[in-house]
Amino acid sequence: MWNVDPRDWDHTHSTSSKIVSSILGNLKPYMVIDLHDGRDTHVNYPRDNLITALPSVIAGLKADGYTFVTIKPQSASST
Repeated sequence: MWNVDPRDWDHTHSTSSKIVSSILGNLKPYMVIDLHDGRDTHVNYPRDNLITALPSVIAGLKADGYTFVTIKPQSASST
């Protein structure tokens, strides 16, 4: 499903710099990056590591000529 999981959900072990390195160090055409905006099951889930990393990730991807798209969910009946 995805090519890169920078483990942004692992707030204790995944610093902003590790997230940036994990993504920008594994660039491939048509890659899918699995990012998380927080856990709905955990109140006050920290996500500052991802929020801090995103400007560098976006700038790095744009500098390398990448563009951003959304992925439409595939229904089970269309496979």
